[in-house]
Amino acid sequence: MAAGEDQQPVAPPAGGGARAEVADATRRTHLASERTYLAWWRTGLTALTVGIGAGKIVPALTKGTTWPYTIAGAG
Repeated sequence: MAAGEDQQPVAPPAGGGARAEVADATRRTHLASERTYLAWWRTGLTALTVGIGAGKIVPALTKGTTWPYTIAGAG
């Protein structure tokens, strides 16, 4: 827009815009909660996998002392 032009006000959506916004906010909140829940599951499964790898797989592949890897995997 060029300087000095008037902007036209935007009309609310037909059929009760306030009610549609509330329903939309509830849906967005629910979806955000679900994304957070899934992110926690992903993080937990990744931590479990890294712990198993550090505690069981790495000591089996290396020679020498294995207790540091076992403690790191348990942690």
